[in-house]
Amino acid sequence: MLNRILLLAGLAVIGACTSLHAQGLRKLGDPIELFEQADANHDGLVSRDEYVAARAHKFDELDRNHDGFLTEADFPRLAKAGERGEKVKKMLDAADADHDGKVSRDEFKNAGGKWFDLADANHDGVVDKNELKQAAERFKALREH
Repeated sequence: MLNRILLLAGLAVIGACTSLHAQGLRKLGDPIELFEQADANHDGLVSRDEYVAARAHKFDELDRNHDGFLTEADFPRLAKAGERGEKVKKMLDAADADHDGKVSRDEFKNAGGKWFDLADANHDGVVDKNELKQAAERFKALREH
């Protein structure tokens, strides 16, 4: 049940990311894309450490005003995005563990652990290309429903 809830929450983030990208706004941490970029040693596997490092790099890209937090101020077109903007606001709210209205680097990195756990189907601590493909298919199927 928890996995289903996490997948559904993740789909909202993926939907928001895809929709915002289509509007020319910055892409917000699409988990599949991030996994593909995270393989730092190019061995075809993504470890939790590689994924956390990739999320830290993504945080740096998203923190446009370089204040160390992600807020709506980092997404100036968000107000014009309507429903899509609301999805991004919900994503930020979900990652804001201490509910202070902003997402710190640690909150952003820790929120990614859920994605890693969902993709690591055999729970061996690494995500291979097959697991990533299966995760992408699950995310896509759930998003379409």
